[in-house]
Amino acid sequence: MVAAVTVLAVLQRPIPLVLTLLAGAVGLLLVGRRAGRLLAAVAELAAAAGGGGRG
Repeated sequence: MVAAVTVLAVLQRPIPLVLTLLAGAVGLLLVGRRAGRLLAAVAELAAAAGGGGRG
């Protein structure tokens, strides 16, 4: 659920990668080690959505 919120936030506003990583880390701690793959996917989506280019 945290991942979904993070993705929605990234789609609405280009959040810095730092905040995305923090949110992912919190979600990882809450969900467990299994969230590692999900975190990686979210990080890639966030980087593609917000880190594609500034401007």
